[in-house]
Amino acid sequence: MARARLRAEAATEETRLTAVTEAGARVARVQARTAQTLSGAWSTLETARAGEETGRALTSVTTRVTPGVTPRWELPVWGPMEPLAARSLEAAPGLTDEALDVIVDEIRTSETPALSYREMSARFRAAGHAASEVRLRAAWKRVA
Repeated sequence: MARARLRAEAATEETRLTAVTEAGARVARVQARTAQTLSGAWSTLETARAGEETGRALTSVTTRVTPGVTPRWELPVWGPMEPLAARSLEAAPGLTDEALDVIVDEIRTSETPALSYREMSARFRAAGHAASEVRLRAAWKRVA
C-alpha cells in the first residue's frame, strides 16, 4: 500500500513538474518575441530620430518654439539618468557583535514571556536592522 501511494505521489509530482516546465517555456518564448518586437521598434525610432531630414519634417508640421532652432526628439529614459555610486561594504559598516547582542536582547525581552527566535528575527528585520542569519543566531545563543 505504501509503495502504491509513493508511486502515485511520484507520478503526480512528475506531472506537476512537466506542466510547470512547459508553462515556463511558453512564458520564455513570449518574452523573447516581445523583446524582439520592442528592439525593432526602438531601432526604427532611433533611426528616425537620428536622421538629418527628421528635424525638418517635424518642424514642418509643428510650430517652432524658438525661431531658427530645429526641435530634436529625445528617447524616453526609464530609470536613473546618472550612474549610481558603487556600494562597498566599507561604506556601510555592520553592527558589532556587542551592538547586535544588545538589540537582540532588547527585542527578545520586549514582551513577557520572552519572544522565540523566529519572532525576534522577524521583529529585528522589520525594524530595519540587517545581519546575516549566522550572526543573528549566534547573538541569540549568547543572550538567551
